Parts: sequence; structure tokens; C-alpha cells
Amino acid sequence: MQVTANISNNFVFLRNEPQLQIPQSRRFIFYKLCNGILVDVFVRRIYFECIVENLNYCAKEKGMEIYAWCIMPSHIHLVFKSTNQKPEELIRDFKSYTSKKLIALIEANVQESRREWLLNSF
Repeated sequence: MQVTANISNNFVFLRNEPQLQIPQSRRFIFYKLCNGILVDVFVRRIYFECIVENLNYCAKEKGMEIYAWCIMPSHIHLVFKSTNQKPEELIRDFKSYTSKKLIALIEANVQESRREWLLNSF
């Protein structure tokens, strides 16, 4: 299932097709990136797109069946099933890769006015 998003006028419209019918065996994840601190990292499009790209990779290559998701300014809500490995292993890999990628994007973003604060939050 392809994860799609449309960012327009500071609103994020997320959609997955078809309509959601979530069996009880699925996992719900509330995923905070920054050591329990709610940091509004996803308000920048480049960081938001990193999450979308990594969710699509996990869906295509790692057996993540995504049933629902929502990227908030500071965290992610995700309902998924892991078909290739234990769910905790899949989330571990997703979080590890995504956090390294986000740190690299923040470090490379010369226009990021909050760079030092964001990097200290990870």
C-alpha cells in the first residue's frame, strides 16, 4: 500500500485506500523521536517527506502493511502489521534509520534556524 500525502496551506491530508477495517492483531504505535520530548520536527516539509519516504520503503521492502498513519508536528501515529519479521524489530529498524536520516538532513539544512536545538533534542 503506497503512503500518500498532500501538504497544502499548513494542513496535511493523509489517505490510505481502501477504507480502514483494522483487525485486532494489528499494532498501534505512538512514535516520538526525541527521547520523550515533543519536538516539532515535522513542520518542515523536508523532514515530513523523510518519514513518508521511509514508510513507503518499509511497506515495499520490509513487509510493513500500513493500515492507518498520521504524522503530527512532533510524533507519528501508525497502525501496521509486520509480515516479514517481528513488529518490534521492524519498528526498531525504522526508528534507527529514520533518526539517522533526520539528523543528517538537519545538519545539512543551512536554512534550518533551529538546527542546534533540534540536534540537541535527539
